[in-house]
Amino acid sequence: FLSPEFTQQVNFNFKHKILHNVQESINMINYMDSLPEDTNFGFDYEASGMPLDKWFEISGASLCTSQFGGFISFTDCRHNNTPGEYLELLKRLGEFLEKRQRKVWVYNMQYEFQVSHRMLGVTLYNLCDASTINVLDGNHLKKYSLKWTAQNILGVNAWDTEFDRISDLIDEMLFTTTGTTKKDRQKILKVDQSNFKNTPEW
Repeated sequence: FLSPEFTQQVNFNFKHKILHNVQESINMINYMDSLPEDTNFGFDYEASGMPLDKWFEISGASLCTSQFGGFISFTDCRHNNTPGEYLELLKRLGEFLEKRQRKVWVYNMQYEFQVSHRMLGVTLYNLCDASTINVLDGNHLKKYSLKWTAQNILGVNAWDTEFDRISDLIDEMLFTTTGTTKKDRQKILKVDQSNFKNTPEW
């Protein structure tokens, strides 16, 4: 930790960009689609919740190779473009994923499959699922997160355990959960500014 190398900048030779409108997003997808057929891609959605929720929207999606990555801000695209243009983006992304799925790596294939099926209208049975490494390693008795898996495979210590602990405490401090089934479960605010400091979590 005290060595000079700790603050030395690392050059990963990786370029990335956040995309805020439909045209630049489609341009990025077209570029990715022009790469050789054996190119591996990493892909991940950010969304409003679970794809079987009554109301559901994609807020963003990351698509990358080992050298270049782009984050499509679907929220910005909905605001900056017409509904027709936005549908064109969904269609183009669906075409790309359907065509390249055998080289598209995700973590927890079920989620990316369900989101793609609902929002893009494509069926992606052949996505590559990086989470299978846990099964091969014998860690299949519980669900492990992408962060935990990366730490385990790379052999690094947890880097934000304290952040996770504080996030859990804040959640317990502010909310109570109602509903008996997963579908009916809701978080209800149980404190306000006048009394949150009286909670055991505080």
